[in-house]
Amino acid sequence: MSIHKTTGSAANPPGLAYTSPERLVVDFTNRGLVILSPESLGIPLAIHDLIYQQQMQAVQHRKQITPSLIPEVLEVINSPDLVAACNQLVGENWAIVPFSSGSITSGARDQHWHKDDNAPRNSRKQRHHQTVQIEMLYYP
Repeated sequence: MSIHKTTGSAANPPGLAYTSPERLVVDFTNRGLVILSPESLGIPLAIHDLIYQQQMQAVQHRKQITPSLIPEVLEVINSPDLVAACNQLVGENWAIVPFSSGSITSGARDQHWHKDDNAPRNSRKQRHHQTVQIEMLYYP
């Protein structure tokens, strides 16, 4: 499998390459991120459009976006290649903590870089010598 440059979309800006399974650890350590192509997940491509439509409908109705509202997102989380990628990066027996949807709009002004994990009362060091968690972002 080769690395494909993307032509650009909201989910994957131009020039960022999708990560192949062979380059997963290399991309994670060198780039700090991996980008899995929708085709590589091992699930029907139509599910992404369905999730997107349900998400937009929820936003219009001002509903909180959760897996109970859009259960199809669990198909993405449980997709064979996403599970394989997580197993390779953090080992087996990983878990997903409760989550919600990110912001749909970018706000009125740019924001500084931040780390959600560095809150003062979370009892965690800012840097770790091993991977203790990864943040997964999904853009249907």
